[in-house]
Amino acid sequence: MAIVHSVFVQADGVTQFAKVAPYLQDPLVLIGFFLFLAFLFTRTLLKRGIIPTLPPTAGFKILKTLLLYGFLIGFVLIFLGFSLKYVELRAKERQATAEINSREKQAQIDRDIKAAHEKGQQDQELAVQRNTVALLKVELQGNLALADELRKNTIVFLNGFKSTSQVVRTPGIKLLVALFPAENIDLKLPDSEAAHLSDKVFEGLEQSQLHKDQLELQKFTAAANAISTSIDLQMSTVQKLQDADHKRYVFQSQIWQANLPILRNVIVGNVSRFEESYADLNRLRTNYDLVTQHYVEYLNALRQFFDPQKHTVNRDSLHLVLAKERNALQLITAFSEMLVRDTRALKSLETSFAPGIAALSSPAALSSHRDTTFKA
Repeated sequence: MAIVHSVFVQADGVTQFAKVAPYLQDPLVLIGFFLFLAFLFTRTLLKRGIIPTLPPTAGFKILKTLLLYGFLIGFVLIFLGFSLKYVELRAKERQATAEINSREKQAQIDRDIKAAHEKGQQDQELAVQRNTVALLKVELQGNLALADELRKNTIVFLNGFKSTSQVVRTPGIKLLVALFPAENIDLKLPDSEAAHLSDKVFEGLEQSQLHKDQLELQKFTAAANAISTSIDLQMSTVQKLQDADHKRYVFQSQIWQANLPILRNVIVGNVSRFEESYADLNRLRTNYDLVTQHYVEYLNALRQFFDPQKHTVNRDSLHLVLAKERNALQLITAFSEMLVRDTRALKSLETSFAPGIAALSSPAALSSHRDTTFKA
């Protein structure tokens, strides 16, 4: 404990000396201290008789006065030196404090300028994000409108198919009823069974000999002419809606692709759902091509089957037209269901944007058919 106390005492002494040291460097203090010691030393020599005492004359009085006031002058110089040094040190402290305050104020000004600059950048980024969100919303709305057009076109195809399938099964014409069995457009019937319907039809004709009935042949020929004319009219409409060169029905994704880094900071949730929605739209457009292509092939096969110039009704031609009919119906039905799901998903994305730059709500789950593709 004594060692520790000694160490603390020494440390405190060093600290006190460090405080006094600047005063000892002042010239006035040094001169005053030198005079003080010199005259003090001289007085001590006189008092002890080391220097003989002078007789009480005028010289003695002068020497006595010098010793007295020289001692006081040294003391005054020391006091004055300490005072001036104290004033100087205080002035330096005030100056240092002022410099520190000035630097702090400047640093605060710099921080304020930086904060204002950052706020300006944030406001600019928010403005860019608002504009990007608005543009993406417009793009989604355009794609939604295009999907609705495809839906309307599909309704046209479906109505045309229903009308044609009813005409080729006119109840009053026995040959038509026999050649086009209702099972072929029953999608619940397995494809393996539907593939043998043409064979079943010709076996039935062989047994009934209906194809040799002249009256039924005349009714069939008249119906074939009417059906051929109807198919020609429908074919013109379908080809206009087909858009094989992709000039009329094109889903847009330029806004999404060009601003994806910005949108990643805006969209809350899984950004890949938006990416997948654009992939779904492209797949939807590809499937639309397949639907129109196979529907046109079905109409062409039916047109050739009822061609009044040929009237080539045989097992192969019937098998072809029945297969095309069933395939067209399957594609139109599946595509209609896909359109409903994709349109619902696109509406969910379109309504997921909050006003302004507010965070987007989590996108609704897209339809579960993303991996579905049509096979020719």
